[in-house]
Amino acid sequence: IEYPLRDTKVENFSKKINQIYEKYLMNNNVYLSIIPDKNYYSNNEYLKLDYDKLINSVKGDINENIKYIDITKSLTLNDYYRTDIHWKQENLSNVINTLSENMNFKTMNNFKENVYDNFYGTYYGQLGLKVKPDKLTYLTNDIIDNATIKDLDSKTTTVYEIESLGKMDSYDVFLSGPTSLVEMTSNNTQSEKELII
Repeated sequence: IEYPLRDTKVENFSKKINQIYEKYLMNNNVYLSIIPDKNYYSNNEYLKLDYDKLINSVKGDINENIKYIDITKSLTLNDYYRTDIHWKQENLSNVINTLSENMNFKTMNNFKENVYDNFYGTYYGQLGLKVKPDKLTYLTNDIIDNATIKDLDSKTTTVYEIESLGKMDSYDVFLSGPTSLVEMTSNNTQSEKELII
């Protein structure tokens, strides 16, 4: 949902969530969170989406069996890159803890931090100014290293595409960049559970 907030778009979003729930997910635990963009945490009032109105509207319109999880208090402006719209993976423990408390899953804490020092995000080219690059950190461990990723074209890869670092969009290191559907399989688990995001 983009700025400015339009009631009809919010209503259509909620209707779509309800349709997906009723058609595919009625016998599952279903949760919903709205992820704020970094403007939510800035003092800048320009082009700022009214997230309070958005969240209250969605919570009022979605099926009562869908549990809303508020993650807005689990993030700060420092959890986003300066030159990009995305979260910093290494800063997401508060969000993960909020989700785990509400969804009843255990978290992992044993990660190795891998740092790429010259990350210029999507805002860098738009600024037209020289700014210091961000540090892009991606986390690894045995579970992540042994997971496999399959996209719509049935291309199989790993969680991180290291070759993307230093290219046009280094953020494509995560899951080989944006795509409409990704299936991740953990080869280090005995659980039969599935998570659909």
